[in-house]
Amino acid sequence: MKLRIEDLHLSFFGHTECLHAISMELQEGIHAVYGGVGAGKTALLKCIAGINEYTGSITLDGEPLVANKQAQNVGMVFDDLALFGRRSAYYNLTYPLRIRKIPRAEWEQRLAAPLEAWGLQRLFLDTQVFRLPKETQVRLALARASLFEKPVLLLDNPLGGLNPDSRRVLFHLLHRHMRAHKGIVMYATDDASELLALGAPVAVLSSGYLVGNGELVALQENPPCLLVAERLNAHYSALEIKVEEGKAHLGDWSFALPYPTAYEGKTLVLGVKAEDWTKADEGLEGLIYHTAHTKDGFLVFLHTAVGDIAVCANEEWEGKVYVRPEAVQLYDLANELRIG
Repeated sequence: MKLRIEDLHLSFFGHTECLHAISMELQEGIHAVYGGVGAGKTALLKCIAGINEYTGSITLDGEPLVANKQAQNVGMVFDDLALFGRRSAYYNLTYPLRIRKIPRAEWEQRLAAPLEAWGLQRLFLDTQVFRLPKETQVRLALARASLFEKPVLLLDNPLGGLNPDSRRVLFHLLHRHMRAHKGIVMYATDDASELLALGAPVAVLSSGYLVGNGELVALQENPPCLLVAERLNAHYSALEIKVEEGKAHLGDWSFALPYPTAYEGKTLVLGVKAEDWTKADEGLEGLIYHTAHTKDGFLVFLHTAVGDIAVCANEEWEGKVYVRPEAVQLYDLANELRIG
């Protein structure tokens, strides 16, 4: 199974473009869509679901996803859950059965598995949805979406309104269901920790642009731009440096660093992951302002003359830090794109 999106553009009111030339290809399995508020996650998923009118093409196994095929092949859980708040939980659950004119005699049998899968067996189904806790509402929306398994399942950050504890518990349950789904699952989120738990290919959106697309580990190791590096790597340091005569000048410290000659004498952005800083006798001097314990040692936060940095360490310390030139990543200061 293959979902292909080519040169997708979306404009509101005929002139406000919110998706810009989005192209990607998705195979069967789980795929993450990551970005902050306004990045374009919901707009993209609604295009695939046939809700938004767009230019470009969306195909499933080579066949265009036109309106009637989207209804047959695409299921979606919206970020606002799209539940009927004044109606009962039972009405919301059976709504897909009503519009498909499934005989009422079959409803109980069809509802049994989704209710059990999402832990709703003891729910009083006559309760109005707006009276239910938020977590129960999310479970209800997910149970409704699982009544009919579609080749493409779109999950538009359905856990976004939950508190951290409820979100963590429900995410593990949802992840198990995503792995069991026979088809393509697109999971939109603004939580980087969920990306790490999924371990799935990820598309990173920012202001309607696709700024990164590929395997998570590959994007962490070789980010195409500073935004992707900062979003996907925890405690990533981005420091302004001046490069001259084959050296990078970072505050009072300078070290040899290869860079394209076109950038001679210019200011660039130096990107360093927390695990690539090391303790040294010579380097960038820092003062500890916070230390956190991790499973592998310590995460040390330092004040330096050029900004705050985070360092993975085996022990608590303060003093000077050093970074190997081959471990750094350089970005253009003007457009934040990766250099080299």
